[in-house]
Amino acid sequence: MSNDHQSKNANGRETCTELALQASELSYRRLFEAAQDGILILEADTGRITDVNPFLVRLLGFSREEMIGQTVGELSPFKDIVSNQAMLERLQKDGYVRYEDLPLKTKDGRDIAVEFVSNIYQVGDAKVIQCNIRDITKRKQAELTSNLLAAIVASSNDAIIGKDLNSTITSWNRGAEKIFGYSAGEIVGSSILGLIPPDRQEEENHILGRILRGESLEHFETLRQTKDGRLIEVSITASPIKDAAGKAIGVSKVVRDISARKKPEQHLILHKTCISNLNEIVMITEANPVVEPRPRIVFVNEAFERITGYTSAETLGRSPRFLQGPNTDQQTLDAIQHALARRQAIRRQLINYRKDGTEFWMDMEIVPIFDATGICTHFVAIERDATAERKSEEQLLWKNSLLEAQLDSSIDGILVVDRLGKHILQNQQMNDLWKFPRHVLDDPADDA
Repeated sequence: MSNDHQSKNANGRETCTELALQASELSYRRLFEAAQDGILILEADTGRITDVNPFLVRLLGFSREEMIGQTVGELSPFKDIVSNQAMLERLQKDGYVRYEDLPLKTKDGRDIAVEFVSNIYQVGDAKVIQCNIRDITKRKQAELTSNLLAAIVASSNDAIIGKDLNSTITSWNRGAEKIFGYSAGEIVGSSILGLIPPDRQEEENHILGRILRGESLEHFETLRQTKDGRLIEVSITASPIKDAAGKAIGVSKVVRDISARKKPEQHLILHKTCISNLNEIVMITEANPVVEPRPRIVFVNEAFERITGYTSAETLGRSPRFLQGPNTDQQTLDAIQHALARRQAIRRQLINYRKDGTEFWMDMEIVPIFDATGICTHFVAIERDATAERKSEEQLLWKNSLLEAQLDSSIDGILVVDRLGKHILQNQQMNDLWKFPRHVLDDPADDA
């Protein structure tokens, strides 16, 4: 082979090598420029920056010109790194340094967290350091949020339960353990139907149907069953657990035990029902200060509406005085006012007026109600319609007066005694004859 031919082959190989090298450098440069991690190139001996990629320029806020020629320690974001010289010495010795969570501060003062990895390698006759800097700020924030949520879930008194779309329980917090009695180890992997009473199993299909439609369920009150078989009243909020594409892959349930809250409510309903069905009027008034003798009505039952003819809407907020009229005894009203001012119970009979203007007698007992601190907050008046009773008493008095008049008109003395011989009644003639006072009726007749 001629020398010219060998020379051409050698030149050709050199040209191919150069082209390959150029292509490699171009490829590396493109990767360097397009990388979504920060990249710093340093001189191994001096630690000075010789190159920086655009991502790191954007991340730190310093221009390329501000960074080239500086050491890492001279750039403010890296001044807090523990001993940059020590880092360089480790690199020289081990060829590798890694910081998994390094706090940095950008040029405009923002705090960021990065993962910092440095490698030392040979380029030709010189050694260079490549620093790869990954922004983990969002990941750290997500981890913080995740840890916070996990702490909230773990410490919640409510049961927070995760399940898949087959109703299999996948997560179970301490609140769920307290409410239902099962440990996580006992129940994770089991069907949630085990917590639902047999007559309410269809509720699970209803909840899953809402979830699959992308809906949530809020404050659904129902019954659930504990490990020891007790039925408890609960309020359920259910929300879909979605994947990255937004598709529901499970259900998150928050279950609150409302048994303690429901018991007073049930007692209150029972009490209201009993009060509503009483034949006696129940009226509750505010206990205003003594300077205000006419407290407002805050509650009346159905018997009040039935007897007085006034509806609760016409009554609430008014003083009880609106039921009184010209024949209401002022002396009795004064006695009631005096007792209320002294926060004492009192019982009296009083004439009141119905909505149609007719009179009726009320046999009323007023009792003060005190709170836990001993302050009188309300008065409760229990009132019985005594009209018929009063009429009977008046008729009896009239009949007795008539009978006495008839007996007094007799010319004979008349004495009435009971079967034990006690005086019941005597007329005027008997009084004149025996000289007994007419009011003495309790002496035996055989003593006369």
